[in-house]
Amino acid sequence: KYKANAKSELVVDTDIAEIAFDNESVNTIAEEAAGYEKVAISARVADASKLTDEQKSEVGTNPVFDLNVLATNSTGETKKISNFDGVVSVTIPASMLTKQDADNISIYFLSDDGTMTKMSGKANADVSYTFTTTHFSYYVAVNENSAGLTDVSIGDWYYDAVNYVVGKKLFTGTSDTAFSPEQTMTRAMLVTVLYRIEGSLLSLERMCLLTLKMVSGTLTQSNGQTGMESLQDITLIPSAPMTASPASS
Repeated sequence: KYKANAKSELVVDTDIAEIAFDNESVNTIAEEAAGYEKVAISARVADASKLTDEQKSEVGTNPVFDLNVLATNSTGETKKISNFDGVVSVTIPASMLTKQDADNISIYFLSDDGTMTKMSGKANADVSYTFTTTHFSYYVAVNENSAGLTDVSIGDWYYDAVNYVVGKKLFTGTSDTAFSPEQTMTRAMLVTVLYRIEGSLLSLERMCLLTLKMVSGTLTQSNGQTGMESLQDITLIPSAPMTASPASS
């Protein structure tokens, strides 16, 4: 079904997804389909039997969507139009996504060799998920705790670890869209993580004492006392980098 949209030149509404083409994308289709009589735009769940072994290995049980623009002439000859000069927005309803939970969804482009590249997108109040692209091909919906973090993708050596700590709410990232996996961890960050590991049951005083002992190696406690008098000679320096030696102690 085709319909008008104030923000797009052409919107195609299918059972699988709503596809919105901007003016430049529509012009690309018009130019590529010149001399052809018919243009069909489709979105469907991919036929798993047509995926390569490399693609199947990476996809697992995650749903794969196949986006196509196909031009056909009077003799039945077809031409696939895959690359666009403009931007295409694709909105997939939650009912078509993994676990039907749009908030934890990331969409990945699936290449022929099985490489998966995270696309820019966002959840729409857990009702659907919208991503943008300039290329039509296979796209995979992945349910992951790191959804929304643009610097964490499948294939990264730290991917599983990040998804674990984010899922356990031990780490939340450095912003709404970044985890900053290559950034140096500070002492303040480690204090926060330790506090969360303890289930936030430790008092702030106790947490500070344990952390100071860890980073200084000098703070001790006796007879169940807090030892607060020892704080005057110790500086935590919360923004200082957390090195392996104090962390392991």
